[in-house]
Amino acid sequence: MGTHETVAFAYDTATANILGGLHVLDAVRKYGNNLINISKPNVWLNPYSITKDCIERFCFMYVNEFKAKIAIVKLFNVYGPRQKYSKVRKAIPTWIVSALRREPLDIFGEGTSTMDLVFIKDVVDGTVAIVEHFDKCLVQKTPDGTQDVWSNFQAYNEQVLELGSGEEISVNDAIEALKMALGISLDTRHLPMRRGEIDGTRLCADISRLSATAGYRPQVPLQKGLKETIGYYEEHLWLIDQGKI
Repeated sequence: MGTHETVAFAYDTATANILGGLHVLDAVRKYGNNLINISKPNVWLNPYSITKDCIERFCFMYVNEFKAKIAIVKLFNVYGPRQKYSKVRKAIPTWIVSALRREPLDIFGEGTSTMDLVFIKDVVDGTVAIVEHFDKCLVQKTPDGTQDVWSNFQAYNEQVLELGSGEEISVNDAIEALKMALGISLDTRHLPMRRGEIDGTRLCADISRLSATAGYRPQVPLQKGLKETIGYYEEHLWLIDQGKI
């Protein structure tokens, strides 16, 4: 299910993300485990973004009330080999498979929205770095926690780690980069924005805190990452055609 599809399944999304997240937080509280809460940039008004934002705030509550040891990291636009195609329909695998089938590449909106494409190896390295420097990455109890959390939440957000490439690229430019990696000419078609998403949204990870606390530095340039990813879908296109990836 894509994030836009959650608009029609708000209850199910809340059950999975909020109640599921609370089960994890209660286990952390009960057994004293450390937790890395994986979140995302919550810029759209759809159930997926809303519920991910909600569980972030619960994380801060568990830190303040129960002294839980939690780091929160927002993953940006992760791509790479083995990413699911059939059900999730993320941008990069969807575009690659369309290109391999010589079908037009779909662009939602004008294509001026931006994203931060980060290769899966960099995501793994960044997550391992958080584990290795966990005490430095922890969310801390915030002094203004008794104040209006909505108007003072910036003090909390500053503690959240962002994991991406640190480079902003528009949808249109990402298509051009993909054309270069594939070495073929590609047709595109513009479609209306999906439900719960806004045209012109800008996304770019601020990796400065993760770099300062855990030494994170992305290593995989976009062209290298795209070529490696293309190779995977070329090899497994027959499985995709059977709906197995």
